[in-house]
Amino acid sequence: MKKNNTQKRYWIIVLIIFLCAFSLVLLNKEKKDKTSNELSNKAIKVLKWSSTEKDGTVDVTNRIQKMLDSTHDKGSVIFPAGRYLVNGKVSVKNKSINIYSQGEVQFIGTGEIHFNSDMSSSVPSNNIKKESNILNCYLNVNINDYIEISGDIVHRDYNPSRYKTLKFIAKVVSNNNGKIKLDRHIQYGLNNVKIAKISNPYQIHIDKGFKFNGVGLYVNHFVGGEINAAFTGVRGTGSGLFINQSIDFTVNVNINDLVGTMGIVLNDCNNFKAFVNATRVGLMDGTGTKAFRGNGLQNGYIDLICNSSIVGDSTIYGSRNLEVKIRSKNGGRYFRRIHDTSGNRLETVQFSESDNLKVIAYMDNVDDQALEFLSVEDSNIYPQRINTLEGSTEGALVIKGSSKNIIIHHPVIRCYNDYGIKIETLEGAHNIKIINPDIVNLENGRTGITVRDSKITHNVNLEVKNGYIKASVPFLIYNNNNYVSLKNMVVQTTGGHAISGYSDFLNVYNVNIIGGNDLLTRAVVSSGSHDTISKVNSKGAIYVRNQDRRNLDIKRYEGNKVSRIYIDASS
Repeated sequence: MKKNNTQKRYWIIVLIIFLCAFSLVLLNKEKKDKTSNELSNKAIKVLKWSSTEKDGTVDVTNRIQKMLDSTHDKGSVIFPAGRYLVNGKVSVKNKSINIYSQGEVQFIGTGEIHFNSDMSSSVPSNNIKKESNILNCYLNVNINDYIEISGDIVHRDYNPSRYKTLKFIAKVVSNNNGKIKLDRHIQYGLNNVKIAKISNPYQIHIDKGFKFNGVGLYVNHFVGGEINAAFTGVRGTGSGLFINQSIDFTVNVNINDLVGTMGIVLNDCNNFKAFVNATRVGLMDGTGTKAFRGNGLQNGYIDLICNSSIVGDSTIYGSRNLEVKIRSKNGGRYFRRIHDTSGNRLETVQFSESDNLKVIAYMDNVDDQALEFLSVEDSNIYPQRINTLEGSTEGALVIKGSSKNIIIHHPVIRCYNDYGIKIETLEGAHNIKIINPDIVNLENGRTGITVRDSKITHNVNLEVKNGYIKASVPFLIYNNNNYVSLKNMVVQTTGGHAISGYSDFLNVYNVNIIGGNDLLTRAVVSSGSHDTISKVNSKGAIYVRNQDRRNLDIKRYEGNKVSRIYIDASS
C-alpha cells in the first residue's frame, strides 16, 4: 500500500512539473508573438551602412532622406553608432517617427533636418478674449482634429510691441454648427483671427545618443513626443534646435560650443517642458545672440543652465503662464574679452511683454545686467542669488516698461551695478512688491533700490518690507514717483543718505538705519507734503525739504529716534 501511494505522489509531481513547463512555453510564445507584433507595428528600419558612410567621409543626406521616406507612419528608425555627414536638407512630412541610436550617433556638416505637417487653407474666425477656448468659425473639423489659430495679440499698454502675432495649436473637443470648443484655453486676447486644420498631426521621439554637429534640427507643428539630443559646431545665423508651433512635448538638450545666433528656439509652443544645458553658445562677434530664445510660449516649464554664454543667456517675448528656472554663470564672455565697459551693454536674461511668470534665478559672475523685465505683469520673481562683476552698469535686476503686479521674493544680490534693483517708471510701471531683500551694492557711490524716470506724477505703488540693504544710498526715489512704502527693515549706508525721497506719499515705518551722521549723511530725505516717517532709528537726521513750516503737520514725523528733524523751507 505504501509503495502504491509513493508511486501516485511521484506521477502527480511529474504531471504538475509538465503542466508548469507547458504553461511557460505557451507564455513565452505569447510574449514572442506580442513582441513580434509590436516590432511589426513599429516597423523598425535598420539599414546597413558602409564604413565610409559612418565615418563622415561621404555625404549621406539623400540616403537618410530615402530611409525616412520609406518609413511608415508611427514607424521607427535605428542608426548604428557613427558620424554621418549631412550637408543638405532632409525633410519629413506628415508622419510620426521614433528615432533610436545604437551608441553615439553624430550628424556632422552644414545641413538641416526638418519635420513638418501640411495645413489646410485658413478661414477667418471671431476675435478671441483672453482665456477663451471657444471659436465661432465654419471650418470642416471633427473631434480630435488639431488646428492652428493665428491672430494679432491684444497688447494693452505694450506700444510698440516686440512680439505682435501669435500662432496657437489646440485639439478640437467639439464642433457644433461652427461653434468649435478646444481642449485648452488661449492665454491671449487675439484680433484678426484665422484658423486652419493641421492635415496630418504627428509625434516625434528622438532617443538619447544623438549629437548634431553643425547640423540643425527644425520641428514644426508636432503634437507630442520627446526630443533628446546634443548640439555643437558652427551654425552661423541659424540655431541648433528650432521648434515652431508645437504642443505637448518634452525637450532635453545639451548645447556646447555652438557658434550660432541661438542655441535653441521655441516659437509659439504650449504645454511643454524644456530642459536645456548650454555652455559657450553664441556668435563670436558679439552680436545679440542667446543660448535660449522663446516667443509666444504658454503653459510651459523651462529649466535653463547656462555657462559662459558668449553674449546673453535667454530672451523670452510675448509669453504667458511659464515657470522658468535659470542657473547662469560667467555670461557675457565677449564683453570681457574685448574689455567693453560701456553702459547698458547686456541683459543676460530678459523677459518682455509676458504675463503670469514664475522665475527662479541663480546667477553668478554676471557681466552687466542679470535680469530684466520689460512690460511684464502678474508675475513672481525669486532671485535666489545674483552676483555681478566689477564694471557692471544699470541694475542687477531691472523692472521697466509698463510692468505691473510683480512680487520679488527675497532677492539676494551682491553687485557692482549702478543699482541693485532699478525700477524705471517712464512707461508707467507700478504695483511692485519687494519682500525680504538682501542687497549689498559693493561699488562706492552706488544705490541699493531706485525708482526713477517718470516724466509725469505717477503712483508707482512700490512696497518694500523686511530684509537688509547696504549701499552708499540704499534707497533713491526720484521725483514724480509717489506712494513708496518701506517697512520693517535694516538699512546700512556706506557714504550717502540712507533713504532719499524726492516724491510724495513716502511711507517709512520701523526702519533701523546703520551708518550716517547727522546732516552730512541724512537718515531720511523727505520731500512730499504727504510723507509719513515714523519709528526710524538712526544717528542721523530726518531732513524735510520744500515744506512750509507754518503748515507742516509734525505728527507725520512722530515716534522717530534720530538726532533731529531738520525742516528746510528754502531747499
